[in-house]
Amino acid sequence: MNSEVLTFDRLPIAVTQLLDKVNRIEVLLTRPVEAPKPQRFSFIGAVDYLNELGFIISKSKFSKLSAEGKLPSAKFNNRLVFEQSELDAWVKSQTVAVGDKSDVALSLAASANRKLRGGGAGDEYKK
Repeated sequence: MNSEVLTFDRLPIAVTQLLDKVNRIEVLLTRPVEAPKPQRFSFIGAVDYLNELGFIISKSKFSKLSAEGKLPSAKFNNRLVFEQSELDAWVKSQTVAVGDKSDVALSLAASANRKLRGGGAGDEYKK
């Protein structure tokens, strides 16, 4: 606070400064407060979280992956709980860079090997 003595001549300046401060406080108080996002999710919350991130997954696919133990989870009172950080790490491990040709090369090599052996995918239905 200013230690200056408030005089009649400085009164308009002091009122202006006070109004500026009140307006700033009013702006801060009327600003919408975002609720913190949860760090743990239920089953439905985890599916919704992944979908919000842009990794669209159905509830049935998520349930299947969870039942197979392919998703990071914990149990609390016989209910599955999913940690946000673990889901983020799982998503990162499941994504492949666009320039990564390793999976494509392995798939083509496997296909070529099947053709060399005289078999192919779906050949058992041609008989």
